[in-house]
Amino acid sequence: MTAHRASAALRMLGATAAVLVATLAGVAASGGSYALFTARHDVAPSEVRSGTAELQVMGGLEDAVWTNLVAGESVGQQVTVRNTGTAPLGLHAEGSTSGSGYELRAARGGCGVAGGRIDAGLVGLGRLAPGAEAVVCVELTVTASAAPGAATDVAVTIGGDGVLE
Repeated sequence: MTAHRASAALRMLGATAAVLVATLAGVAASGGSYALFTARHDVAPSEVRSGTAELQVMGGLEDAVWTNLVAGESVGQQVTVRNTGTAPLGLHAEGSTSGSGYELRAARGGCGVAGGRIDAGLVGLGRLAPGAEAVVCVELTVTASAAPGAATDVAVTIGGDGVLE
């Protein structure tokens, strides 16, 4: 029985030693990989600025201009947008029509300039510096798929978001 107890004690001691070796190997491995994921980089001092974002739209879109259009016709209307804030703005437009068979576009620089479809999503119109003005044309086109005599409601939003200098 003494030999049996001695072999059980040796097995327990061997198992404890194996756990200790595995633990030490794990600690050594994690300590070694820690150095691979650390880095240091000095950053130059920077400047923080703030400002106001204010946009003024002068003029408006008249319903009467978009009356009695036939398939294939397009009519544009212009508004002037002024950045009255102190921060530069990223100018954009979006819009919608309530019926099918219509396309709504917006372009910076006036009518006659190819514009992006604002009824399909937000369209960027470029940067607008503080105090600057821009002419924006909103154009409604009646497509061939429009039903004769149909009407649509038009909604247009012109906005601006602050941008970094």
